[in-house]
Amino acid sequence: MSKRYRFTKQDFEILQNFIDENIESEEPIDLHKSYRFECSPFENEIYISNKRVNKTDVQFKKWFEKQPEYTPINITFLSILHEIGHIMTRNQETLDNRDLQENIYQFLEEQKIITNEEHNFAYFSIPCERKATMWGVEFYKNNVELCKQIIKKINLENF
Repeated sequence: MSKRYRFTKQDFEILQNFIDENIESEEPIDLHKSYRFECSPFENEIYISNKRVNKTDVQFKKWFEKQPEYTPINITFLSILHEIGHIMTRNQETLDNRDLQENIYQFLEEQKIITNEEHNFAYFSIPCERKATMWGVEFYKNNVELCKQIIKKINLENF
């Protein structure tokens, strides 16, 4: 993968400082590199992969554009805010329910009852997933200039 698609060490420092200075969490939120975007909400850890937009990101954007709360936001940055949103809106019962629903959607896709896109649209609509996204949208709307500055600093403008 080309280096331009990767978050650099400096990008991680900028994002960690952004989180530390602007997210009011009970405990510090730690940012880590991973092969995909994900979160450990009860450990206050978020994981991000790279800047490249993949098939799932395209489907996430397509799903998000159909939501009544749609706001034009860089989809990679929204994915970061979404992972933070999981920490800010965490609830064990809804996370357990998400896992159950995701297993059902995975089974339906494996059986070719639903497409990959239908699977992802259903997943993005699971209450705790949607809630995390909408937390990110609200944060962005309340901090547009700050978010745009971060997007520029970490070179996400072309993704």
